[in-house]
Amino acid sequence: MRNKSKILLRQVSSLLENMNDSFGDRHWPPYVLSALEEQYHLTPKEMWRLWYIRCRMSKGKHAVDSLLIYDWVRASEKRISVRSSRDLYNNSDLLLFKGNIFGGRSVYLRRVSDCDNN
Repeated sequence: MRNKSKILLRQVSSLLENMNDSFGDRHWPPYVLSALEEQYHLTPKEMWRLWYIRCRMSKGKHAVDSLLIYDWVRASEKRISVRSSRDLYNNSDLLLFKGNIFGGRSVYLRRVSDCDNN
């Protein structure tokens, strides 16, 4: 079952990369997709609806990427163009996950609903 899940994850990643090529945007980092699948058990169908805003930040001597993951299908349905983190904070119902990428590969993600409760 785990191998089937990995195959589906690769297919979703490939579909997202192909779609994003047409928009000229960056590709999903595969370790972020893996974190979503392993931590939150998202299916490929659920992950296909997701897109992200990534911002570089400095914390002391270390660079950290801030990650905001949102539902681009819902944004499209509402005719909201998401170009920056400000757009997501102004339309917070689109925002699903917040997180950071440390050292290029270590990913920490939390559901926005979990963040709001704490």
